[in-house]
Amino acid sequence: MNVTSGIVKNRSKQAPWLRESYDYGWKEEWKGAIELWDRDMKQCAVRVPPLLNHVVIFNTTEESYHGYPEPICPPDGTTRKSLALYYYTEETAARFAPRSTNYQARPNDGRLRSSLIWLDKKILATYSKVKSKLGLSDNFASKVLGFFGKKK
Repeated sequence: MNVTSGIVKNRSKQAPWLRESYDYGWKEEWKGAIELWDRDMKQCAVRVPPLLNHVVIFNTTEESYHGYPEPICPPDGTTRKSLALYYYTEETAARFAPRSTNYQARPNDGRLRSSLIWLDKKILATYSKVKSKLGLSDNFASKVLGFFGKKK
């Protein structure tokens, strides 16, 4: 689960966040439902499956935990299709601090998964700080990672 902060320079991602599903014939057993959690990450408030012409609209705040925690498992050749929309606003606060997406483990994720989510969050935050400090773009970082990820 995460709170999407999506900082770009001095702009921050704001609400409303909208996701519309275009999945004709999607079955719930294939998973792929978006989950909206309470602000304390204690329980899932609502789970919405990706059904045709269904829309989910919610505010993105510091406590709007949402995500797709279960991997989808449709039959081969079936894809999930959706459209997500949001906008950015200019941050005018004198002490604006960019931040990475705030990933959180669910209460029943277990110690190993929770630790991996915590570690991933720390690595992402470190990457964002280094990238900002050195003035690197996501495109540059993707090329570097792509170079190291090539099969030998």
